[in-house]
Amino acid sequence: MRTLGLVLVIACIAFTGACSTLNREGPDVTCADLNDGAVNACQEGIIATCRNGTVSWKVCEDKDTCEATWQQPGGFRCNETDPAPSGSGGTGSGGTGGTGAGGTGGCDSSGACVVATSSSTITALSLADGKAYFACPDLQSVDVAGGFPKPLISGSCSQEVHVDGGIVFSVGNGGTSIRLIPVGGGVEESLPTGSVAGFTVAAGNVYYVGNAGTLNSVLVTGSQIKQLSTGGVAAPESRRLHYRNGNLYWVNANQLFRFDTGGPIPSAPNVLSLGSVGAHDLAMDGTKAFVSDQSNSAIVSLETSGAASQATLAAGQNGPTAIAVDDTHVYWHVATPPEVRRVPKSGGPVETVVQVKTSFVKDLLVDGTHVYWADFETVWRAPRSP
Repeated sequence: MRTLGLVLVIACIAFTGACSTLNREGPDVTCADLNDGAVNACQEGIIATCRNGTVSWKVCEDKDTCEATWQQPGGFRCNETDPAPSGSGGTGSGGTGGTGAGGTGGCDSSGACVVATSSSTITALSLADGKAYFACPDLQSVDVAGGFPKPLISGSCSQEVHVDGGIVFSVGNGGTSIRLIPVGGGVEESLPTGSVAGFTVAAGNVYYVGNAGTLNSVLVTGSQIKQLSTGGVAAPESRRLHYRNGNLYWVNANQLFRFDTGGPIPSAPNVLSLGSVGAHDLAMDGTKAFVSDQSNSAIVSLETSGAASQATLAAGQNGPTAIAVDDTHVYWHVATPPEVRRVPKSGGPVETVVQVKTSFVKDLLVDGTHVYWADFETVWRAPRSP
């Protein structure tokens, strides 16, 4: 087997796939050399990747990018300041080619930068410890700054992904189990939950609402399913279920639900009417809830203890969808014009964070420096401050 770091002199006529129009010659490697896609290789500014048994190449603008000090062997990517060439070979888009996910694809004029691309519409997105996790056609992870995605579970189009305790949780195909795998990859396990209409992970438990209308829990280590609530529980909008201080929260239509996991079981959740609100998504900060209200084109805040505290933070928001919160601001996506906006949690001026490409996004997340979202086949990020 050849060494990936070997400088090779190859005639383009013999290896047309590995050669660029810039008269560079990329790595002469096979999928076996690349451990069937577990690693990639880089030579003379060309990155070789294996997807589904086929090697493809991406030509970077900078021919010296392979030797850049920030590169990680086996996880090469183009410098984010480089223009984003399309993946060569296979059906990957905007990245390292192939049929799986691609690497970093540069930034647009609005300041939005590509973290990763996929060959299918992304169905879920999560953040943890400097990594982004996304689903479809596979469950994969990638550095939040962009890079070469790492496959974790093949054939996963989960509608939700959560990370807790070094484990990635997703809904199994068919929606009748929760799949578990270490964040670094390894042996996959499964919890037979039955139908799942929304779930979260906290305090060593997976909490979920089943399609049968009950709130349930099961230990992460595996145990008999415990029914927490009586029947007739409404499924959470956007499948968003939150755990805060021993309580579970979710919204459906014009109602906010709260369930005390330390109380008697089975019992009914506490239900708080939101009046004319038509909730699409929910974000939580302590005991304060933030709701994207599509009925009134608004962003609403309220204390979970009662409706008297309900306040409109932003009106005139045409089609608010996904919502997130950090220590100081509430962030949301609006359909028209398609943007991510923010407002101080206590109220104030609304600011445009970044213009986006689509009128609907899958998940909106925020960390200490950036906001993140997925639209169709791309994971994006932008600075959280305008």
